Amino acid sequence: MQAVKRTKEKAARDERLAGHIGKFDWVSYRFVILPVNGNSHWSFLVVENPLQGGVIRLYHVNSATEAHDTANVFSLMQCFHACPTKPQQQNSVDCGIYLLFFVEKISAAIMKDRPHTLRGSMDKLCSNKFNVENYRAHLHQRIIRAANVANKKSKIL
Repeated sequence: MQAVKRTKEKAARDERLAGHIGKFDWVSYRFVILPVNGNSHWSFLVVENPLQGGVIRLYHVNSATEAHDTANVFSLMQCFHACPTKPQQQNSVDCGIYLLFFVEKISAAIMKDRPHTLRGSMDKLCSNKFNVENYRAHLHQRIIRAANVANKKSKIL
């Protein structure tokens, strides 16, 4: 994807992007989560019904609405739903933590409930009594546990 970003000519960039997108089996998935980066900020899209025949919905989950203008993110799209998180981040550095938290929350809901659509659910899924420091500590513990497990496995081998 970095090669796509570095390509200056629009036609060549579009062709490279189409090549990357074409490698993904879109038809097998009802929902696809795509990270979006720009202006030193991370947000993400939930794509509903990609290439499945029917309405394709795009949900833009964003923890700092002033950093990613949904209209710019979807300038080439026809159907989208902006989903600002509640709470919004209070600084310019926590967007990655917000992204990880809400991707995990939305992914878990999709896996658990197997919904036909997210329409009507995204406001609830993007709202939470989220504490960035607690979630950062939670992620740190998960990383430490995973590293310990990997270390134990390598000692056995």
